[in-house]
Amino acid sequence: MPSQTVKALGKAHQAQRLRLSSRTDPVRQAFNQGLADALDQEALAALEPARPLVCGMGEVICAERPGLNDMLQNPSMTTLEASICRTTLAEAAGCLETALEAAQDTQRPMEKMLCHLIAAAHTRAMALFAGAAKTSDPSTACLQAKAAARLMDSVSRGILVLTREKHPTHAVQHVAVNGNAVVGMLNR
Repeated sequence: MPSQTVKALGKAHQAQRLRLSSRTDPVRQAFNQGLADALDQEALAALEPARPLVCGMGEVICAERPGLNDMLQNPSMTTLEASICRTTLAEAAGCLETALEAAQDTQRPMEKMLCHLIAAAHTRAMALFAGAAKTSDPSTACLQAKAAARLMDSVSRGILVLTREKHPTHAVQHVAVNGNAVVGMLNR
């Protein structure tokens, strides 16, 4: 069964098609405009939650998944469904709590996804390190440690991306051109 978001997008697309059709017949165009406006209203209504959604812990709190929420001012059904999808995947990856904590202060969906990916990679890397420490087979321990190290490199890079996004740095570069100094700012 399609989600509320899919249904709403379908209505919005249908409304747009109606607006673009019958541009030569003014009567048909006015009729289609009325239908399109009604479809837009239905699409917006489909994205409005039946009850106000409570926000916190980086995801949307809802009846189906109590304890999860989204730190948005006015969450919609799309926000709710995306939140449920992210948290279900994080739960399946065995890193729900870590993912929620990592994304707690983020508001943008891409940052939340990156936080969840970082949490999943960190959880798996730590499990691989633990497995390497417990195994008696040196070749298996080496393979697990190498895989864990690659994951931790990904975690470090993800954290660097998030840090640079929140705290951009600038570098001043001095270059001499024909005896004259040129000063420029570089974003890093």
